[in-house]
Amino acid sequence: MKTNLYCATSPKLAAVAVECRRIGSSVCYGRIPLLMSLLFGCFLVLSAGVSVADENPPGCSLVNGGKGNSSSAGLNFNVATAHIGETVALFATAGMVTNACSATEATGTIYTSAGLLGNFLNNVTLSPGIILSCPADGDCVPGPYSFTITKEMIGAKIVTPIGTVSGMPGYVRAVGSVTGHVHSGQYIDELAGFHTASVAIVDCAGALVLDPDHYAVKDLCGVCGGDNSTCKDCAGVPNGDSKLDVCGVCDGNGTTCLGCDETPNSQKVFDACGICGGDGTSCKDCAGVPNGGAKIDLCGVCNGNSTTCLDCKGVPNGTNKIDSCGVCGGDGMACITSCIGTIDACGVCNGSNACLDCAGIPNGTTAIDCCGICGGDGSTCADKCKTYDLKKIKAKISSSLKSLLVMINKYSGQQSGCDSAMKKAAAKRIASSKILVAKTNSLLKVYVGDKIKLCNTVFCSKTSLVDVIKTAKTNIRKLYNLSVQSQYAAGTACKVARRDGGKPGKSNTDLKNGLNGLGKVPPAHCGN
Repeated sequence: MKTNLYCATSPKLAAVAVECRRIGSSVCYGRIPLLMSLLFGCFLVLSAGVSVADENPPGCSLVNGGKGNSSSAGLNFNVATAHIGETVALFATAGMVTNACSATEATGTIYTSAGLLGNFLNNVTLSPGIILSCPADGDCVPGPYSFTITKEMIGAKIVTPIGTVSGMPGYVRAVGSVTGHVHSGQYIDELAGFHTASVAIVDCAGALVLDPDHYAVKDLCGVCGGDNSTCKDCAGVPNGDSKLDVCGVCDGNGTTCLGCDETPNSQKVFDACGICGGDGTSCKDCAGVPNGGAKIDLCGVCNGNSTTCLDCKGVPNGTNKIDSCGVCGGDGMACITSCIGTIDACGVCNGSNACLDCAGIPNGTTAIDCCGICGGDGSTCADKCKTYDLKKIKAKISSSLKSLLVMINKYSGQQSGCDSAMKKAAAKRIASSKILVAKTNSLLKVYVGDKIKLCNTVFCSKTSLVDVIKTAKTNIRKLYNLSVQSQYAAGTACKVARRDGGKPGKSNTDLKNGLNGLGKVPPAHCGN
């Protein structure tokens, strides 16, 4: 039986492990209680019959100049402060540093004071130089890793299989651990990580909740520390539905003060003519006789016959007039003979019949189709046209835009998390990226159909897409530059080397796919 130990923080624990190797495993079993009492962020592993160890990748161990089992991990809440009853989420990172050895069967676990919350890694391989961000990365257990804050959690300690973390007054804490086998050339080298995260629990006034049984809360009216009085209805019920009606009656139906017009508080009554709110004159006819039969005719004459306002065509109040040529409703052209030459079909002196359509009808709507046929439907030259199906090409371009935007969001967020002074710059980069994606998708949607037809005929009225394609290519290149910029900004802020999240060239691939897709869009076509 051989004993190997990985310990992140305890030199004394490592010394005991070395002694175990020297005196033999059978004697070392008596030292296990001592080893366990020193354990904090460490793991003791006993392996039976291990005689061959591997070093992956070669040269990664400390003795060979590598960084051995050096790892990087962390745990963070999605918010800095929270209220009792709110749901919060955790984000975890884990990985082996550059030039370290790989780790297999890596498992990441999160604990709260309520016990095990769940795993964020399940039996994965951690390669050197790649730091996984969970739950965003594909090797992570799908998120969210969330739970609801209860008052029992505030200031409570957390008990885990590898140690206990004390509580902090006014805070809720969480613990993340990472375990796995490190291939460092030793018989067994175990990875062990132990990380904590804390979120401040505040009351409605923003003060830290030091006593979970006594803290300020919003009353039923939404007022912090209020007494529910600011939102009482007329019946005295907070947020109740009772209201004063228009007559001033609580929960009334507004009928106790209606006038004859059914309007509350109008004070209107029926007059002698039976008119609500009337003045007694509404029932007189145009001759002043109450309820008389005299009426105003179409010409505005009381008891008239509507003949006093006829136009030249006999229409009351009509607009027809006798023109200068003596024609009723004429345009004054009937007697004009001063045109030197001829008047064309459009009524223009010495005109060129510019208003004729292709069928020779003045101001007609018949047009020549793309095959050169007047009034045709474009079917006679269908053999000279080719239809392009661009639906998949547009989807590929859109996918490239989305992928670049995801990377920009991800690394800009990491930059903000590592350097709060760069939050504004990161937010501005994300906003610019969203605008570029929206504009490009809008160009493709408006100007490029899922199917377009390109005809090889002189009659084809082509619609140019050169400017549209040029603008879309420029936008994709800008997104690519923002993606690369965000990666190196995150690396600088977090003091780690980063490029495409461990997937070299992904931004280049997205750029290439987007440009190739745009290159397949015909620059001119006859229409959708």
